[in-house]
Amino acid sequence: MKRLMSVGLMACLLLSGCEFTKKRIQETEDDKEQLEREENYQDEVITSPTVTALEDVPVDPKIVRPDIIDNKASIDIYKNENQFIEVQFISMGNKRISARLTSHDTQANIRFCQIIMPDGTADGPFGRDLEYTLSQDGDYKLEICPDMMAGEPWSGTFTVDFELFEE
Repeated sequence: MKRLMSVGLMACLLLSGCEFTKKRIQETEDDKEQLEREENYQDEVITSPTVTALEDVPVDPKIVRPDIIDNKASIDIYKNENQFIEVQFISMGNKRISARLTSHDTQANIRFCQIIMPDGTADGPFGRDLEYTLSQDGDYKLEICPDMMAGEPWSGTFTVDFELFEE
């Protein structure tokens, strides 16, 4: 009887050990797949003043950091339908931003949906023009998205122009 219980106990330990190893291998494979998905999903950051080649355009979401020269920036961006664009900039000592979205396509359904302040608070939505008081120093984000009330999703090229003012 003891021998039978010992064999039973050994069998249970062996089976649970195999199951644990199988589970551990599955978890490792799942972790690898998750890591690959996260690496593939990482936001690409565009810092060039103009984006024109479609192969340079990352898939959703797109983060753009334009070159700011003399407190002014202008960047051409291509977006896919339903893609949100985030234009990031740093404001140090600036008190106001004036921004505009333009496109040669009269059907372009885009607008500034939000401005996100360095402390994480947000304001919006806005239209294609934005005049806003900058009350904090730090990293700002201008989110550009379709106006869901105005029409169909749109893809195409548009320009973001903005200027920062110290007054």
